[in-house]
Amino acid sequence: MTFRKIVFFIILFCFVLTTFSVKAQNESQDKAIALIQNAITALGGQAYLSIKSERAQGFVTPYRLTNTENPESTETEPDKLGTQSFVDYILLPDKERVEFKNQGRLFIQSNSAKHNWIYDSDSELLRDQTQAQQQRFANTLRYQIDKILRGGWKSENVKISYLSRQELWPRQYGEGVRLSYSDNEEAEVFFDPQTKLPLALRFPKENFEGVRVKAENRFLRYLEFNGITAPYVVDLFENGKQILRINYETRDFNVPILEKLFVKPANAKSVK
Repeated sequence: MTFRKIVFFIILFCFVLTTFSVKAQNESQDKAIALIQNAITALGGQAYLSIKSERAQGFVTPYRLTNTENPESTETEPDKLGTQSFVDYILLPDKERVEFKNQGRLFIQSNSAKHNWIYDSDSELLRDQTQAQQQRFANTLRYQIDKILRGGWKSENVKISYLSRQELWPRQYGEGVRLSYSDNEEAEVFFDPQTKLPLALRFPKENFEGVRVKAENRFLRYLEFNGITAPYVVDLFENGKQILRINYETRDFNVPILEKLFVKPANAKSVK
């Protein structure tokens, strides 16, 4: 075989490999898009995509390790004494105010483009959030399930690919979508093969101690109201350990929410 023929076959081989690679990538992307579109339909279709605001309330319960002597243990249990009620105000695209109450204490965290502040009734402290706290909130916006499904997956800096059916936790299987961002971060969303609804979202984050962890949100107990289907239980995990459970009592969408809710009050006494 002449040198020229060898070069020809090498070029041909590389071309075939590239063609198959591109075809596989396109097929993977098509499967991922289908999963996302089916999930949007299951969540309410255009009614879900058109949500502009939400007012929700319920309870959040922290979880604690059952075996504190074993740092490798992932077994946790609810700390019922730590349960707090909450009211969550969301005004899309980037405003959120959460109020927590427990045994007479009121704690508020409010975030928006211009105002990022915290109030604690125990110390009567009203202050601006630190830069780290503001950045943590900004990072969470990227990895919110609704932010992803309502268009985040189509951003120019995001590539999506299909994840085949796998066991997410005992006896619960799902198909998924991997989102690869231009800064080399990745998130994974898994969907129920039967209902098409989101089951879990896995993503990187820094916890309140500033430690980078593998986070996972699991979405449970879906209910439909006024054409919109939403989870009423959300379990939060870090490095395989459950840290919180959110139980919603109500989730009201497209309700009037005043902009002034997110403006930092003049002083602690004027907090409402």
